[in-house]
Amino acid sequence: MTTEGTHAIVNFVADNTIEVVRVNWIVDNMCWWPPKDLFTPERFKKAVKRTESVGLNWVKLDVKVIKVFGKSLFNIHFYFYCNKCNFLSREIF
Repeated sequence: MTTEGTHAIVNFVADNTIEVVRVNWIVDNMCWWPPKDLFTPERFKKAVKRTESVGLNWVKLDVKVIKVFGKSLFNIHFYFYCNKCNFLSREIF
């Protein structure tokens, strides 16, 4: 994904859920996603906050990018709260 941002809000097409991810996890409208057995919700939040690389066992899922943000996580949280979205509402594989 070519963008100046660090984080993105994406809509996962298959189950119509919304999530915050790192922009380096997105390639050609596909988002790499970690497996549930390795990532608890708390662990996932840490991965999103840090510049975590995609793991070998992650899967690619179709997404629509809703919004890309810069370094400030405040902007992401503000967007979610104002739009009444649930942070980490997506089921992790």
